Amino acid sequence: MKKSILLIISSLLFLSIIIYYVQSLDSLSKKAENGDSVAQLKLAEKYLKGQGVPCDTTKAFYWTKKSAEQGYADAQYSLGWMYITGKGVLIDPAKAFYWTKKSAEQGNAKAQFLLGAMYDNGVGTLTDTKQAFYWNEKSAEQGYAAAQYELGVMYYNGEGILTNIKQSVYWIKQAYKNGYKDAGQFWKEHKLWKYEAKN
Repeated sequence: MKKSILLIISSLLFLSIIIYYVQSLDSLSKKAENGDSVAQLKLAEKYLKGQGVPCDTTKAFYWTKKSAEQGYADAQYSLGWMYITGKGVLIDPAKAFYWTKKSAEQGNAKAQFLLGAMYDNGVGTLTDTKQAFYWNEKSAEQGYAAAQYELGVMYYNGEGILTNIKQSVYWIKQAYKNGYKDAGQFWKEHKLWKYEAKN
């Protein structure tokens, strides 16, 4: 008797969770269709990851683009990423650069880091280490660990800026504090602890 009651209760709980999830997905879809840029990106992410809907990169691209076209910086970054990786669309470095730059100019730290990498590697643009440094610095100042690491490496190697070991030590240490494991390896390989003691 107790087992059957528990089974009924758990079944009802499971059913209520499904109903809630379907209603929230329906609500999200309606908001997206009505032009809500945040909802459009959230819906795109659900299609990209297959959360509550079948995985569909074409639909993910469609909703990301809708959101990006409205000026939503997070969506612009995501759209740039989709163009560079070919998720839901053909790879197009020029469009990847365009959307990433739009997002970076609005202050999106991930986009700033990606834009720095694009300038560093000449993706969708000419190679420009000064611009690569500039955008990495913008991202690093916002606390983005990957950019902090890259900035530390750039200071160490004199890429886009004059070599400055003191600044390299600072940014590599920041990246490590923020959980970027490669920073610890760089610290050891280049014996940056020696320079820290002198500063």
